Amino acid sequence: MVRLLVDAEVAFPVDPAGHPLVASTPDGIPALPVYTSAPQVAALGRLAHEAMPVTRLLTLLTPGQRLLVNPEGAACLLMESEALTRAETGTEQPA
Repeated sequence: MVRLLVDAEVAFPVDPAGHPLVASTPDGIPALPVYTSAPQVAALGRLAHEAMPVTRLLTLLTPGQRLLVNPEGAACLLMESEALTRAETGTEQPA
């Protein structure tokens, strides 16, 4: 799953300056909502958004920020950016 996400292009909401619009989960964890398919992107409604590969998006996040994958979907997933970076560089730990 992590490797698939690293290789994907995702859409995400942006602020008026074009920066990723990081929100907080109910637990107070900073997370950027990302959407992996057109039906999921439709959940953004009229919010401004951009799309880019996850590998590039990771460079825009600060330490501790996570990705909230398909928050409107049936199987929402909160991913640590560090885990995605490890998968990208091939240094992920075996399960």
